[in-house]
Amino acid sequence: KKASGAKRLQSDRSPYNRRRKDESIISSFSAVDNVEQLSTMVDDLICKLENSSGSSSSASRLISPREVTSLIRLLGARGAYDAMLKFLRHPASRPNVFSYTAACASLAQSSNPTYRSQSASLLDEMDRMGIQPSTYTFTAIMLGVDGGADAMKMMEKARQYGDSVDMNVFIFNSAIHACSRNPPSTSKTDRNKMSADGQNEGWQTALLLFRQMKKENIVPNEQTYASLLHACGKSGQVKLALSFLNEMKTNPSTRDPDEKVWGAILQVLASAGDYKKAMK
Repeated sequence: KKASGAKRLQSDRSPYNRRRKDESIISSFSAVDNVEQLSTMVDDLICKLENSSGSSSSASRLISPREVTSLIRLLGARGAYDAMLKFLRHPASRPNVFSYTAACASLAQSSNPTYRSQSASLLDEMDRMGIQPSTYTFTAIMLGVDGGADAMKMMEKARQYGDSVDMNVFIFNSAIHACSRNPPSTSKTDRNKMSADGQNEGWQTALLLFRQMKKENIVPNEQTYASLLHACGKSGQVKLALSFLNEMKTNPSTRDPDEKVWGAILQVLASAGDYKKAMK
């Protein structure tokens, strides 16, 4: 009997059975779209985790850290942001850089400005908890940053973490793309006027970031140029956009632009009303 009991215990702790339990939890959430129902399910899961909180291994058997991150992504994709944040912030979920990064990405991509603005504020929570952000944390947050000024501030904050945040092509790309989006305080009328007058500051900041990454010997890729072209399009900088396209053709790694780049350059020309060049 003791032997059979030990075998059952060992079986329960096996990676296969832990994975099966995790998949069962994620599957149950995946089958639900209703935000209120998802919130109730999160409350139930937290209660289960609290009951097993006497042993960290017991909590891990119920849901692994990897599945915690998957659940946060799922809740964010369903728009259950309040439930997502409640679960993330509860000690029983054992929050880490992966779960926080997933939450940052979900909030940053929300269509609700209230939730979208909370993405960057999660950095302060991470600081208080001693959780070091990664490059991916900042690229996630950049999805919710609008305008060159805020993009530069976020880049400066990223540098404050030293070696834990690698200032690579991905974080520069995300910052450059943020420059193509207008600051939230800018009205539609002002945006149209700024674009017509070429006064949108986004393209200038994007160019500054582009020069900085070259100075740091970071090789730009197609996404870099596509983001630059988007920033140029918002301010009507046609000549600058075409110069970037020509530069791409001289770079072996970007010699054959993909559809994102061609789509961006066509948008620049169309925005400027230069349909002849667009047809070429």
